[in-house]
Amino acid sequence: MAASYEAWEAVTDEEQLEVPNGSHSAPSSQKMKTEGNNYPWRHDHERMMAEFWLNNPSFYDKSQEHYKNKDRKIQLIQELIQQNREEWEKIRTPLPTVNQVTRHLRNIRTRFGKLLKRKSVDPTFKFSHRDQFILDHYQFLRPHLQRSRTPAMHAKQGNIYCNLQHISQIPVHVRASSCRFCAVFLTSILLDAQAAQSL
Repeated sequence: MAASYEAWEAVTDEEQLEVPNGSHSAPSSQKMKTEGNNYPWRHDHERMMAEFWLNNPSFYDKSQEHYKNKDRKIQLIQELIQQNREEWEKIRTPLPTVNQVTRHLRNIRTRFGKLLKRKSVDPTFKFSHRDQFILDHYQFLRPHLQRSRTPAMHAKQGNIYCNLQHISQIPVHVRASSCRFCAVFLTSILLDAQAAQSL
């Protein structure tokens, strides 16, 4: 029997951080070559990036005062790039752009959510070295991911209300749900109740 699980999705602001003219970390000719692609992050970058995201929750924590302050986020990323310019140039040139750094967080957050999902399905699964690194070092993202409902979870909720006879017996927050799965289950439940009353 297939295992039921809770899928995880990132709660994220998908907007790119636009960098003011003249303040980009890499020359414009290099930007044209690399801006449209994900930066090829190496293992030597990863620990530093994990520490940077951990220490700057305003990038992913909506409760933070500066969560919507794009200028501050750009400044933090530019400072990160400049502080590590010499070391990172030894690893790879050109340096990552601001948008590529923000994309790193989105990609890591998405990957972390998928790894949690896989682990919930099969706790004994053996992850690759990089995936295990992500699981170990990005646990701080976990409170900022939301569980997305699977059909199995909706079916379970539908069964809870299957013996009710009237919509007033269903909690208000469930009745008000905009979820299409919940709507299907509730409609089915009420139709069954009406049919039973007509007998």
